Amino acid sequence: MTSKVNFVQINQEQSSSNNNAIDSEGNGMKTMATLLQNSIQGVQNSFSSVYTTLAANLKQSLEMTHTMNSVMEQFLLSNLLITSNITQIHKLETRGNFIPSLLTITIINSGQFPIPNISCSITFVKKDHNEV
Repeated sequence: MTSKVNFVQINQEQSSSNNNAIDSEGNGMKTMATLLQNSIQGVQNSFSSVYTTLAANLKQSLEMTHTMNSVMEQFLLSNLLITSNITQIHKLETRGNFIPSLLTITIINSGQFPIPNISCSITFVKKDHNEV
């Protein structure tokens, strides 16, 4: 009878040690999963921080670019001198109320920076008879 009891005890001890090994493996897997989760969370936080900083820097650069463009445009416009002159050509040869005239528009860039491809647009609007 003692041999049967010993055999049962040996089987129970082996089973217990197997369960401990499985529990140990399970705890190791849980620990590894927790470490991986913490690492991934750290990486996500780092990317979030980098993205926030990058977005703020890009926004600041864009605002500075708009401001510089506005300042440069005002600087260039302040150096433009625009004059106009209307000269009546054939004053003596008037036909009714119409007097042929010559319109001269002069645009001078007094600044040190050239302005390529500058253009001028003129619109003629018929005056009402009541206007002077």
